[in-house]
Amino acid sequence: MITRPFEVDDYVKIGAFEGEVKEVNLNYVKIYTPSYTLLEIPNRIVLNSSITRCMNDEGIDYSFPMSFAGKVYSTSWVHFSDLSDKIVKPAVEEFWTKHCDVLPRKPETSVSSLEFNKRTLMIRTFFPKGEVRLLYDLQPELQRMILERLDDYREKTD
Repeated sequence: MITRPFEVDDYVKIGAFEGEVKEVNLNYVKIYTPSYTLLEIPNRIVLNSSITRCMNDEGIDYSFPMSFAGKVYSTSWVHFSDLSDKIVKPAVEEFWTKHCDVLPRKPETSVSSLEFNKRTLMIRTFFPKGEVRLLYDLQPELQRMILERLDDYREKTD
């Protein structure tokens, strides 16, 4: 705690917990979690946990995986290039167009893993510091937009 690995308004992952730091005091670190609750983590747990600070100069820098498995890859109708070019990238563009006035940067995508019938993409998102509610509200929206495009694509190609 003396080295100050994070500060108030930082988005952090402390062991199994994550959220925006709201307060650091002698006994606890209080974080506002994705379930919209205020969690008090005792400093002894903080000191014994790995800490990831999900921040950059622009604010919150948060990545999450999206996996596509099973039927998506057990038939020939969804190729990986289509998943990226016709489903994920257009959803990201639509999301960015809708929210560019409140977000510091456009979300980015990259391949996280390629397995026989499973593909995992990493979606990297950016939110203003101190605006964790945007992360909590908009990240599921982006996921939903991607899944809706996947469903539309499947309907068109069936």
